[in-house]
Amino acid sequence: LAVKWARRHQIQLCPHAGGHSYEGFSSCAGLMVDVRKMDQIVIDAANQTARIGAGCLLGNVAVALFAQKFALPAGSCRPVGVSGLAMGGGHGLTSRKFGLTCDNLIAAHVVDANGNELDANSNVNSDLFWALRGGGGGNFGIVTEFTFKIHPVDRVIAFSIIWPAGTPPAEFITTWQSLAHSAPDELTFLLHVNGNLGKIHLSCTGLYLPGQASETPNVSDLKTLLHPLLSLGNPGFNPKEISYLDAVKWFAGD
Repeated sequence: LAVKWARRHQIQLCPHAGGHSYEGFSSCAGLMVDVRKMDQIVIDAANQTARIGAGCLLGNVAVALFAQKFALPAGSCRPVGVSGLAMGGGHGLTSRKFGLTCDNLIAAHVVDANGNELDANSNVNSDLFWALRGGGGGNFGIVTEFTFKIHPVDRVIAFSIIWPAGTPPAEFITTWQSLAHSAPDELTFLLHVNGNLGKIHLSCTGLYLPGQASETPNVSDLKTLLHPLLSLGNPGFNPKEISYLDAVKWFAGD
């Protein structure tokens, strides 16, 4: 009804899912269609899928999915809306293993520009489905519900590496780039290069998932994988063997 009313009166409209939009896609001078109350999450554990409402935020999604030991690859900012993330791509610390958020989109329920409700998947409205998987901006309709493939998770290792202030960065950046090409998909690690009071500060944060969700990740295996970085300088290494949900909270700054 909102879309049809806006068309009839030639009023600009946009969907608003409750997260944030640096580009301003979720606000406008006309009619803002608020979908925040569409926040249902229905998990099909047998088929490893979840139907997620357009108003869900990543933090709530992570909590609901991990209650049944599942996860959806997503970013680390808990107040981000799943709608903008999925339709804009969705890169996160599990994307090397599980893909982008949009890679895991199986189907979407959409209200199109004429106000019609329709489904989009690989077999029905496949061109629209293709566009929704990373096209971004909400320009192809208002999605009211997503169906995602979800992945079994349990224990993981979140870690940080911190080098002494003033460490020259060139060799570290080269080593990090080389290691990123050869590291297994279970390992994601981010290199941070910051300047403060005239000194370079280098650090690394990352996530290590076991090969199978039922396995307990091994710190010794992680240290072996990270050896090229850990052998440079005299860094402090802080691995945390924790639940996947606790890792989500840690990366979110909780």
